[in-house]
Amino acid sequence: MKDVAELAGVSAMTVSCALRNSPKVLPATRERILEAASSLGYRPDPEISKLMMHLRQPTQHSFSHQLAFINSWPDPREHLKGYVGMLFHGARHRAAQLGFDLEPFWLLEPGMTDSRLSSILYSRGIRGVLLAPWQHPSDSRWLPPRCRSRSLR
Repeated sequence: MKDVAELAGVSAMTVSCALRNSPKVLPATRERILEAASSLGYRPDPEISKLMMHLRQPTQHSFSHQLAFINSWPDPREHLKGYVGMLFHGARHRAAQLGFDLEPFWLLEPGMTDSRLSSILYSRGIRGVLLAPWQHPSDSRWLPPRCRSRSLR
């Protein structure tokens, strides 16, 4: 953008506004900037454009990204108690500081299979997974098939 701004004789901010079709830029100036950008082969980075669009939104949105906290303890509310509870609440607090929401999932929920869990995580756009400590290492239900027949001592 700096090179485009120099060639067009405007500031980088004016180039940014013109490339976003802001009404703050006069049509003649916008045309001059677009010609300069074209002659330099300028193309915006889609990731930076996405980030800037998010930052320019006038309202503060709630969490836009989720992480999963996967709990395999017999009690589905174990993420609220004891050591696992401390892990969950500490992780949730840190996740919030980084712009994430931490959602608990219970592996032993009736009907929950590995493919179902995978489907849920994918469809909700969950970007990361935290695993709570396993209480029963003898429960091989969630191990890869090649490991299920082995002794877990």
